[in-house]
Amino acid sequence: MTKSFQMKFSSLPPLAIVVLVIGMAMLGYYLFEQVSKNRLRESAVAQASGAVLELTQETFDQTIQGEGLVLVEFGAPWCAACRAQAPIIEELAITHGGNALIAKVDVDRSGQIANQFQIQGIPAIIIFKDGTPVRKFVGLTQKDVLAGALNEFIL
Repeated sequence: MTKSFQMKFSSLPPLAIVVLVIGMAMLGYYLFEQVSKNRLRESAVAQASGAVLELTQETFDQTIQGEGLVLVEFGAPWCAACRAQAPIIEELAITHGGNALIAKVDVDRSGQIANQFQIQGIPAIIIFKDGTPVRKFVGLTQKDVLAGALNEFIL
């Protein structure tokens, strides 16, 4: 810090410093809320457009804890079976996107999530209803099997 800044800051009355700190905290909270709202909007847009939503450590809990049906595919870019599973997941996003949120998690980037759900083989797919896991599939799973499982829980 420069001396002129230190002198100007230290010459402020204590109340002004408190007000400045509170203002900065409020701005930080406001920005955090805006980022959270944007993530929710992105999730809704992905659901409506039939796109597969990519989840991260930061967005996973918030996404699956809501009401409704969420299918999450756990995989990795280097996994051949995961690459074969990808078009099936994309088709489900198109056919079931209005009734269920279709998402994926890269286990290399979000290993804690994979550990939380004891993912030991990929691709793995978990269907959540209202935040609770209700079905789990391990290995390459055909569209009709996944569609049937989703249809069981669509009201």
